[in-house]
Amino acid sequence: MTDNRKFEIVYDTELPGTPEREEADRLAARLRLANENGAGVAELRARVDANPADLEARLDFARALAATQDYEAALTHLLEIVRRDRNYADEAGRKSMLDIFNVLGARHPIVEKYRGELARVLYS
Repeated sequence: MTDNRKFEIVYDTELPGTPEREEADRLAARLRLANENGAGVAELRARVDANPADLEARLDFARALAATQDYEAALTHLLEIVRRDRNYADEAGRKSMLDIFNVLGARHPIVEKYRGELARVLYS
């Protein structure tokens, strides 16, 4: 049984609203933000710099930044994805922003700043 499957079993047993479930939600968000494509931050930055309209590269770069806990830079790129195409990759920009918000917690200053920015982009 894989570690992810073990996590899913434990996750499903935790009741919503409990501290254990909140911690499980944060861990699930971290797993979703993991840099799965194997490319390094420098390589991804170069791809975005070479073609700022490449949303796939920008999303990979943002996730790589989040994986290194550079959350503010990641949120900046994710917000740009939402600005350019809010529906890109099944709303991956918005969903990844929500994952970072979950990791940091609702009262974190970065979350407060970018939650407002995201709302302005979505509802403008």
